[in-house]
Amino acid sequence: MLDNHKTIQPLNIIPKDERAIYNGAVVLFKRNRSKRWQARIRRNSGEWVVYSTKSADFDKAAAVAEERYREIQYAQKTGKIDVTRRFSSICQLCKKELLDEAVRTGQQTPKNYAQVIEKYIEPILGSYMCHNIDTAALRMYSEKRKEMIGHTPTQSTIATHNSALNYLFRKAKEKNFIQFIPKTINDGVEGKRRPYFNDKEMRILNANMWRYLQHSEKLLKQKGRNGIENIGIKTYWIRELLVDVVRILVNTGMRPGSEILSLKWKHLSITKQHGMESIQFSLPHSKTKRRIVIGYEPFVREDGVKYGCWKPLENIKNRFDNLKDLDWDKLFKCDEYIFRYPNGELAIQEQLTKSFKRMLKWIQVDGNEDGLLKDDFGEERTLYSLRHTYASRMRYKGITFDDLSVQMGTSVKMLEQHYSHFKVSDNPNKFAGHEQRATKDKQKNEAENSTMIKQLVEQNQQMKQLLEQFLKNRQ
Repeated sequence: MLDNHKTIQPLNIIPKDERAIYNGAVVLFKRNRSKRWQARIRRNSGEWVVYSTKSADFDKAAAVAEERYREIQYAQKTGKIDVTRRFSSICQLCKKELLDEAVRTGQQTPKNYAQVIEKYIEPILGSYMCHNIDTAALRMYSEKRKEMIGHTPTQSTIATHNSALNYLFRKAKEKNFIQFIPKTINDGVEGKRRPYFNDKEMRILNANMWRYLQHSEKLLKQKGRNGIENIGIKTYWIRELLVDVVRILVNTGMRPGSEILSLKWKHLSITKQHGMESIQFSLPHSKTKRRIVIGYEPFVREDGVKYGCWKPLENIKNRFDNLKDLDWDKLFKCDEYIFRYPNGELAIQEQLTKSFKRMLKWIQVDGNEDGLLKDDFGEERTLYSLRHTYASRMRYKGITFDDLSVQMGTSVKMLEQHYSHFKVSDNPNKFAGHEQRATKDKQKNEAENSTMIKQLVEQNQQMKQLLEQFLKNRQ
């Protein structure tokens, strides 16, 4: 009957071309334009697998389906592989899970794993059956990956790939597609020391950033060819904001991407300890997990002006009419992004990085044509180098890798790998105990001076009383 109404069948009636056996655990059905029966078998996990019985006779098809059902049941009870799947199926499933996790948690790591699966693992290993991926297949994967990248990746890069692989293998084992998780291979090269700024270079950078901004202001006002003899207002805004971004990055160790650019004023607060105030950054987006970062404060001027992160944040707020008159408490309640240009447009990492490299090359250093752009090993510095500078400075000051791990949101192992260039000889006074003794001596001298001053005050009081008594007696 051809009409727009659906025929509703009683629940206990099974269509003629679909029949269930074993209490519904096995369903025999026919596809359109096919005379042969297919078998849909339910696994213990609740998933269904479909097989062709290759028979048009129902009784023969049921016998084939029954045999396959018993094989699956036995395999699941004995912990053996009950069905086979291509690795691409696991890749697609895990990519979706990882991307959902990245959206839900705001973490970057799941997104990185999904990208590795999409770009390398699935194209190379996707055609393999899950249970056929062994050491030989992983060696092949290593070679193919090297060809795709164009060079031998670092141990750190391969560690990320292996973490993604292990995520896939665990999922495959959970679904009983494999019995054992194969051991991954890390044949990468040792990572190069990441470029950073030493103390001398940092002083040069600090001294020249404002000069570069003054130079940019002149280019903005003068006439000429845009981009060659002068610059536009957008370029000036980028350079203006860059100066403040540099100071915040080098005093927090935050990552220059979404970790800092996703910050709003409401994510900042003032924390107090022993009467001293610090700026606290509550990062909504981080590579690993949400975390708290405390801004480092190198010094405070005698007139009370604070540096570290205080000054650059004040510079940023003063560019907006609705923010410039707010005190810190009110400012840190505003639901507005921090790193914006005066027209309200959000800053972009690529714009800041490009401007940063241009500024580093503009700074003159001992006749070096690249200025501060390259380190002693010829590696170009980027905004990420400020994160490495922060880590190096904190290590020099004696901050442990454990404490740095909490502040910077990375593993102790990773910190040890990339910041091992710090040597005991870089700060001998600390390890010889001179700093501690000097601090104790200073505290002792201050205590002695305080006692001496107190005694002098008491003596002055006594002399004053004697003088008053003498004058009284004389009268």
